[in-house]
Amino acid sequence: GGTDNGITVTGDNALIKDVWVKSATGHGIAVSSSARTRIDTCAIEDCTLNGINIGASTTLSTIHRCILAGNADGADLEGASVTDNVFENNLIYNNSGYGIDIDAAVDRTAIRLHHTLAQNTSGNINDESATTIYDTAGAVGPGDIADIADAVWDELIAGHVATGSTGKTLKDTKVKATLASLK
Repeated sequence: GGTDNGITVTGDNALIKDVWVKSATGHGIAVSSSARTRIDTCAIEDCTLNGINIGASTTLSTIHRCILAGNADGADLEGASVTDNVFENNLIYNNSGYGIDIDAAVDRTAIRLHHTLAQNTSGNINDESATTIYDTAGAVGPGDIADIADAVWDELIAGHVATGSTGKTLKDTKVKATLASLK
């Protein structure tokens, strides 16, 4: 009963690793008044509120290789003095709000390295901050995942329209994979 977080962090240098939080009545993981928190390889699913809630006075946190699904927002960043937090290699999908929701007061959030954001009801990224940094392969900022996928396919197809080029590419790939398996 009530609104309880799966995990609450209010302190520095916390490491949350290999945790599965499911169906918390509050946030899956709530972080505030914290520096250098690392959330690594966690699954956070079906929480009543946000999967990960980054609140006031939180700096230098890293969210790495997590699955955030079925929550209100996958991750929500809001509050005073929320700066220099990093998202890397996360799978964020099927949340009823945004995949990642960044408030205007938040400074220098970095979203980098191969994110998958899909089927979040309100949208994949809501970025109200002017200082968010996007460093993802092929990403177009807070655009839709379909735009990213289309850009990747367009690049692949454009480079292989000559007769026989696809077959040669597949053969070369097979040879490289065979050689790599022999090492």
